Amino acid sequence: MCESVSRPYATPLPGIGQRSHLTPTPLPQRGIPPTSGKRRTSDDRAESYDKRPMTGRPVEEGGSEADDEEEDIDKKDSPEVLKNIVKGLGSHSSSRQLSCATKARKMLSRDSNPPIEDFLEAGILTPLLPLMQENDNPKLQFEATWALTNIASGNSKQTAAVVESGSIPILVKLLESSEGEVREQAAWALGNIAGDGPKSRDAVLLGGILQPLINIIEAGEQEGPTKVSTIRVVAWVLANIFRNKNLTLTPEELKESIAALKVLVNYRDEEVNVDALWALSYLSEQGDEEIEGVLREDLLPVIVRHLGSDRSQMIVPALRASGNIVSGNDLQTEAALAAGVLPLYKQLLRNTRRNIRKETAWALSNVTAGTKRQIQQVVDEDLLLDLVRVIKEGFLDVQKEATWALSNLTSGGTPSQIEALVAAGGVEALVTVLGVFETSVVTVALEGLDNILAECGDKQAIVHRIAEAGGKEKLEILQRNTDETVSGKAKGLLEMHFDNTRDNSDVSDNESQADTLDN
Repeated sequence: MCESVSRPYATPLPGIGQRSHLTPTPLPQRGIPPTSGKRRTSDDRAESYDKRPMTGRPVEEGGSEADDEEEDIDKKDSPEVLKNIVKGLGSHSSSRQLSCATKARKMLSRDSNPPIEDFLEAGILTPLLPLMQENDNPKLQFEATWALTNIASGNSKQTAAVVESGSIPILVKLLESSEGEVREQAAWALGNIAGDGPKSRDAVLLGGILQPLINIIEAGEQEGPTKVSTIRVVAWVLANIFRNKNLTLTPEELKESIAALKVLVNYRDEEVNVDALWALSYLSEQGDEEIEGVLREDLLPVIVRHLGSDRSQMIVPALRASGNIVSGNDLQTEAALAAGVLPLYKQLLRNTRRNIRKETAWALSNVTAGTKRQIQQVVDEDLLLDLVRVIKEGFLDVQKEATWALSNLTSGGTPSQIEALVAAGGVEALVTVLGVFETSVVTVALEGLDNILAECGDKQAIVHRIAEAGGKEKLEILQRNTDETVSGKAKGLLEMHFDNTRDNSDVSDNESQADTLDN
């Protein structure tokens, strides 16, 4: 197999992105506005896909140049050519079967417009699957499985055709092949199927994929004959299995999967480490039970270590994993804080990559939705100044997450913690957000300001800060907003704190004049 194909997908697993559909978790110590609270994920991956064909392979020893010459003759994907290839796959000549499997594989490995649909219409799956079971001819098995891998890398309809053909049990069995190339190719094909979405993912799980994958990892851990390229593919397959929601594993499967990921995240190859971190991040996104499994396996120190990496490809999945852990229950959040995530979050809020600053602010929003003790640790680490700073930088995606962090603090923090936020410039930062054009983040900023005014003793000083930052004018605009929640909150703030107030100097002058008249 071509060793230059170092990564089983062209782009990183999904980047950190938009907010997902989240179920808020009310804080125990006081009421939380409906839009606030802990949030399980920071991006919308209702259906997430990661598939890719395998392309490129050196000329095999043993005369494959002849195959290349034949392929040069058949340059066009005419229906006749494809039918002849399919017919040859079903012949009784092993040499013709191998030649046709190789030709099909090469055509399906093209970088652009591989004839996946045309081959499916020609009925390629019917003769291909028996060839994958030719244990006495591993080269033929390999070529046939590679061809199937690239068919499975197509669109969802094409992947579904592969599943419906009955290929999964065959591929799972091939994971136990004595031939390393066949095992690797079978894993790659199953990874493409699992990467198509939740339904296909569930199909490979029901097919019994986990234990054979774990066996491959254990063999690799023992420095056996397993190639690094195979371990890379297995790590990617596990990431694809865990990446979609509603994952159903037995307690034993969950335990064994996390133990396998512990091996991979400490493996001697960096690409394996990256995919293992992504797999951990997806697994910890599933729920508190999965987070608890990660903590029990003592993986948190490894995650935290990678948070301090100087390589973004390591930082991003480690940041996602740690963010999912702090979004868990209070004890899980406490474990992450005890492991030292906050000093690293402080560094990451200053990272040059905007999406890292955004993801860090999201993680902190889940910490400030925690207990008062956890909020105090955010205050003590001087993170409020950094959250205020990233809001004022003006990047909306970062502003959104940082605004959640500040608003959650105003909902669950003590008066002294809210005063610390005010001293850090939190009022002015929230007023800045009132000028953006996204209703959801404006609503969160309005709630934050309302909470500050409700908790602070010197309300007039807060009103003055809001006015000085241009907040009154923004509230006057927002009270005419088409969104009833935004307009209602803006109008309420104006009526309660601004419409019946006058400039302090005018009030003082009038009171002084009244005193003079009385005397």
